[in-house]
Amino acid sequence: VMKSLASGTATLDSFLVRSYKGFEAQNFFTFGRGDFWKSHARMYDGGQAYPAWKAISLFNNEGLGDMLRTETLAVPTAELKAFKQRQAVKDGPLVAVYATKMADRLNLFVLSRKVPDYLGLGDGFTQVAIDLPFNRARTVTLYRMTGDPTAHNVGSDNVKVEKVAISPASIKGRLTLDRGSGAPERGLPPASTFLYVFEGIGSD
Repeated sequence: VMKSLASGTATLDSFLVRSYKGFEAQNFFTFGRGDFWKSHARMYDGGQAYPAWKAISLFNNEGLGDMLRTETLAVPTAELKAFKQRQAVKDGPLVAVYATKMADRLNLFVLSRKVPDYLGLGDGFTQVAIDLPFNRARTVTLYRMTGDPTAHNVGSDNVKVEKVAISPASIKGRLTLDRGSGAPERGLPPASTFLYVFEGIGSD
């Protein structure tokens, strides 16, 4: 329960949307080791953090500054039927973008809510292009948590957060998720968390 890549991205998504709505204090299950509603595996299973904890740690450690307003121009959507305590959702967005800023540093979270072969979504990849409020940056770093959406960290550290340096020259006022920005050519993979950190931002 709640130990897969998909659930890790979903957990981060829920924290970010609540922060966007003004929440300042949020609680995460239990910090500790165990099989149910804990942050880490037991030591004899490797002791690794579960994906949800890794994703939340990205927000806590790298998502510095104030939450910014983002505007969606176009996004793929899906209609979700009511399920247990969840009401039916019409035109639910399948990609989420959140931004935080502190001084000349901007942090951009790009999350996929897609799962392959669910709701007729095919392979779950999404072409993403984001207009940025600047046209240059001194450094660009990508933190990505991606792979098989059902991969989990129960018995070993399968789901990792990778840190990748991105050429600032590839960012000219617009971020397109492709090979140049550390994504596959098909775009944002399903159930993935991508965090782009732009430092030394400015406009010419």
